[in-house]
Order: sequence, then structure tokens, then C-alpha cells
Amino acid sequence: MFPSKSNQNVVTWVGHNEIIGVNRVGSNAEGLGRDHWNEMLAYPRKPIAHWHPLLEVKKSEKEWKARTASFDSQGSCPSPRPPSSP
Repeated sequence: MFPSKSNQNVVTWVGHNEIIGVNRVGSNAEGLGRDHWNEMLAYPRKPIAHWHPLLEVKKSEKEWKARTASFDSQGSCPSPRPPSSP
């Protein structure tokens, strides 16, 4: 189970290093990010998935590019695909 004080910042890239948006999930997040976090804490053994809108990159968020550059050498995960239309 995650500690209630933890936060997760999500940065999404297009291509190699172009950040297209950011998202915050955690106890200090607002709106859907906080709701998602609370739901994960309420059901610790159940996968909880929500789509989150990407927010505009602010100057402080651009620092993530430098901080997470080491992840590039470790490989990357594919972005989830939106559900197909019926």
C-alpha cells in the first residue's frame, strides 16, 4: 500500500525528448488526480485506472526533462491506447 503522503508526477513524451503535457496524482493533487489517489488507497489490491487530461507544461515541469533523462537509457513504456469505438 502506498503512503498517503506520496505523490506521483507523470510526464508524457512524444518521440525522444519532447514533453507534451504533465499530470499529478496524489494526496496533494487537485480534482481527478486526488480522487484517483484516494480510490487507489481505498482499494489497495484492485487495479484502478482513469484517463487524465494532460496539463500545460510550466517552467518548473520542464525540469523533469533533465531529472528523468536517465530513464531513456533504461527503455520506455508504450503509452496506453484509447479504447476502440464500438
